[in-house]
Amino acid sequence: MNGASGVAGAVVTGIGLVGPLGRTAVELYDALCDGRCGVTAPPVDHPLAGVVEAAASGPPIDPASVLPRVEARVVDRSVVMALR
Repeated sequence: MNGASGVAGAVVTGIGLVGPLGRTAVELYDALCDGRCGVTAPPVDHPLAGVVEAAASGPPIDPASVLPRVEARVVDRSVVMALR
């Protein structure tokens, strides 16, 4: 238990974000203010190209930018996005 009230608490010190409208909270905010949409036709090299008409996929991220080389070769993309 923490604090004078005896209630456990948490402190949010920032926000991390990677999505179809950007890699940071500022990029997302600017995109929303500009009225941009993150839903587009998938690029031709995307696994969903030709399968769906529209998708909201995140930007490409190099796994080696957030992990050591050995781990970067085998880690799932969702882990890389969470660490970014």
